[in-house]
Amino acid sequence: MGSCWSRDADAEEHEWKTEIPKASAVAPASDSPSTQSPTKSAPAVVVAMPLPMQKKIQIQEEQEIKEVKSLRLYGDPMCPLTMQILLALRYKDVHYECSWLDKEWTQKQEWAARNGSELKLAVLQHGRDKISGSPDAILQYIESSFPDKPLVPQGEYVAKKVEEWTAYLRDTLGPLVSQLLYDGEPSIQEELAPELDLALAKVNGGLQKFYGDGPCFFGEQFTMADVLLIPTLALLDPLKEFRGIGICSAYISLLAYKRNMHSLPVYAAAKVTPEALNKYVATKLEQRAPPPLLILMLMQHRSILWHFNKLVLLVDELLKGVQSKANYSPAIGIPQLKRLWKGYGRLVEVLQEHAQMEERVIFPAIEHYNPGVTQEANADHGRDLPITNGIREEIKSLVSLDQGTADYSESLVNLATRLRTLQVSFLFTLYGELSFAQASMNTEEHFQEEEKEFLPLLDSAAFGKEQVEPMVTHCLGVMESSHGHLLPFFLSGLNAQDMYQYMMVLHKSLAESKPSLFTRMLHVVRNADDEFQDVRRIVQERFSTFSPFKMTTAGA
Repeated sequence: MGSCWSRDADAEEHEWKTEIPKASAVAPASDSPSTQSPTKSAPAVVVAMPLPMQKKIQIQEEQEIKEVKSLRLYGDPMCPLTMQILLALRYKDVHYECSWLDKEWTQKQEWAARNGSELKLAVLQHGRDKISGSPDAILQYIESSFPDKPLVPQGEYVAKKVEEWTAYLRDTLGPLVSQLLYDGEPSIQEELAPELDLALAKVNGGLQKFYGDGPCFFGEQFTMADVLLIPTLALLDPLKEFRGIGICSAYISLLAYKRNMHSLPVYAAAKVTPEALNKYVATKLEQRAPPPLLILMLMQHRSILWHFNKLVLLVDELLKGVQSKANYSPAIGIPQLKRLWKGYGRLVEVLQEHAQMEERVIFPAIEHYNPGVTQEANADHGRDLPITNGIREEIKSLVSLDQGTADYSESLVNLATRLRTLQVSFLFTLYGELSFAQASMNTEEHFQEEEKEFLPLLDSAAFGKEQVEPMVTHCLGVMESSHGHLLPFFLSGLNAQDMYQYMMVLHKSLAESKPSLFTRMLHVVRNADDEFQDVRRIVQERFSTFSPFKMTTAGA
């Protein structure tokens, strides 16, 4: 039959026997050929294999052939690393099959990633070979195993450029997009957003040089650079949706590439709908998001400190004008005093509500699991009240005094001193004992330290969704003015990214319990004075689908 098979094993499947015929005679041995009787050779033994066994062997042979040629990818279709592999296989015109991993396996992968284990994001099975590890290793295997349509073109110059851009997209752009999307820690967002913009600017520059009429990174040639860039750009849509970070409108070549990549036939195999990708990312973000209470507290600290710094600079301008009498004019000083009075009144109202929110909501939650931790912070809040009232009275006296007089100058110096004392006191509450110079120069660094301190405390409380939503609602009830008529003022102390993150926390926390409350907040921003037109513009861009801004768009 031309096949090897085991009789013992087959006997279990189908018992059969064959008799072997014996020779009719055996002649005695003799040295003389004349005395030796001729013997007949034994007939060949012919073993007839049963049909069931023949069929079994045939099936085994076909299976072995199939195993040698089959190609199967195991992975998560939403993962950009899986998308890279799919793009490479599709471009190579290789027949493959996919087995998408279930939710349980995905959770195991995430657990492994957090604990440094070896579970892989994707596995490629080629016959009896299994290739796992980094996506780079799988892509290299595909490139070497199916060389007919190379992803790294021939030619020393082009090959070098493809390899350089592949390395940059793999090691710099991809990790930046992924971390910004999935790590909601405010300090990380603030640090990496400018880095991402620089990376996108560099990619735009590369496209300006090589893209031409496209549709691929290197013109008409689809390369490994496209394999890495397309899945990364696909993640920029949810990055804009959930973090408010997008591609600068000046990056024309990059925007054109992102727009045209959807028409590439190879992308059809890996492409997922924007709705499905956003839903997938939303689930991941919900699992990894910092506690909403932490975000509220830290963003409020940032806004308050920004407004403190703004007021200190304004007082310094007034003081400098008085001291250099040649350049001072009441026409300049009076509007500045009005701004100072108005700005300080708003800031104090936000600051007082923030302190009450911490005392009534945040600190009790922490104390429940960490008794005694917030006792000193509560005492600090009471200590600051006399300073706050003293500054208010100092500003009132300034308004009534004649500008340019000695009393006016002395009152201005006292105001600057008290304002700095309150600013340092507030920073002391957050960070412990430090000089004013340290407070002014290292605010960002100390915010990062604060986040590391408070995050474990709030995490240890392990609040469930059913507990968090009422607590957020309670916070907003305590800070009614800050989230009412003062909301545009408060948001103006945040950058666009922090502003979006703060509003998203409010939206998610109120979506089920009090959606009308969030809608009222959007109405307040929409109707804000021109003084806060930047706040109005940013919020409208991020929440353009919500009813208050829908009406604005329709009216326009």
